[in-house]
Amino acid sequence: MEYDAVSGILGLGNDYKSSFDYKAFEVSEENAEKLTRFEQDIKNHQKRTIESLMSMSKILYNARNILANNKNGTFCVWHENLGLNREAVSIMLKRYDLYLQTKNKNVMELPVRAVKAITKVESKFTGEQLNEIIESQKPIEKINDIVRQSDNIKQAIE
Repeated sequence: MEYDAVSGILGLGNDYKSSFDYKAFEVSEENAEKLTRFEQDIKNHQKRTIESLMSMSKILYNARNILANNKNGTFCVWHENLGLNREAVSIMLKRYDLYLQTKNKNVMELPVRAVKAITKVESKFTGEQLNEIIESQKPIEKINDIVRQSDNIKQAIE
């Protein structure tokens, strides 16, 4: 069965280059070409997913603002009627709040655990620290490093 690639839809045109070393794993050139097209499609879908997540987060943020005055759980009933659970909506709203705070779309790519850690009530990260976390390849490790450094500074002051 021939594979029909969706190449170039979102800016990943024919100039896409794989960073995976297929030769090291003794993958044939024919299969490496197919797998590179698969990679390209995955990257396209990842980009669309992030764009959709951003759009949904913004919509939920605006809907919450409209329904906030009702003070009777209308927003929760509304989004549950759409099939969205409270946890998923909470994370999308936290992501959008972070986006509004940082103006960095990469917040949409953060792991859920990182979003929760950043937005905990007692968490106080500076704008610079937030950007370091968002841009990090390993955001959870970056959060832990910043917290450790902060704890060390507090202990030194005491």
